[in-house]
Amino acid sequence: MTKYQTFKTIREEIERLNHEIDLKIILGRPYMVESRRHKMLLARFERLAPGRAWFKRSMNIMASLVL
Repeated sequence: MTKYQTFKTIREEIERLNHEIDLKIILGRPYMVESRRHKMLLARFERLAPGRAWFKRSMNIMASLVL
């Protein structure tokens, strides 16, 4: 699987999980399992795209310095 295909697959899974989580919130059901999977997929996505993760971390540092 190419890097692009991996990104696409992870992004689609994250979108599907977001939809499931939204429905469970509306119905008032617990969504802990889905939220853990969502968090894991986001971490995997950031590991595969180190440039994007670096930018995000640097912006968090800048924001904390401003405060």
